[in-house]
Parts: sequence; structure tokens; C-alpha cells
Amino acid sequence: MIEPIANKKNISLHHDIPEDIVLELDHNMMRSVFQNLISNAIKFTREGGEIRVSARRDGNKVIAKVQDSGIGISDENLKKLFVDEGQLTTRGTNDEKGSGLGLLLVKDFIQRNKGSISAESKVGQGTTFILSFPA
Repeated sequence: MIEPIANKKNISLHHDIPEDIVLELDHNMMRSVFQNLISNAIKFTREGGEIRVSARRDGNKVIAKVQDSGIGISDENLKKLFVDEGQLTTRGTNDEKGSGLGLLLVKDFIQRNKGSISAESKVGQGTTFILSFPA
């Protein structure tokens, strides 16, 4: 579903998720979470960029990441990503629109599955969303 959108912008999608990582999570919620995060990564990555989805065990947790080589997020806006105080909306690199509600839904779905989410970003270098779940 997402690959054709990435192909239009010549964005390469990579994944590194070991087969032995198995979690008991709500499938539909997690599908929505990753579709939203990857769609956002495509939206804010310029043509020819790349997106990586990875997962690894870290003690009693599983850490998943969605990392892009996109335009990045300012420190000021990074603080507003998961806060419900007026929605933060930004147009994508090809003027794509968004509702600003996606990341609030992502956070809610992750928390309902006993997980957490955070983000790291540098303007002009890309963004990484980090998800943590009990193993």
C-alpha cells in the first residue's frame, strides 16, 4: 500500500527486523501505527531519499525505529509532536497535506499496547521515531 507512494518520489524502503522478534500486540493498531509513521516519513523525505524500519531486542524490551533521510523537524516542533494542544500541521516535500492528528493516534495506539514512542530529529538530516514495547 505504501510502496507505490514511495516509488513516486524515488524513495527506497529498507527493513531490518529479525524473524525471531515476536510481540503480542493488536495487529490492526500496529498496522495503523506503522502505516502512519512510514507515510509521514515519505511525506517529509525528498526525492531519492531513504526510509529504514528496524527492530531489535534490548533486554526485556523490543525497540523499533522508523528512520528517514528527510527534512527533519525543528526542536520547537519536536516538542509539540505528541501534545494535544492545537494540531501541528506541516506540508510535505511535494506539498502533501496532513491532518495533524496522525501522531496523536499513533501515540494512543502504542500506549494501549503498553509501549512508548519518542522522536529524534535534526533539521535537514531526517527524523527517527523510536517505539519501545515489553518483550
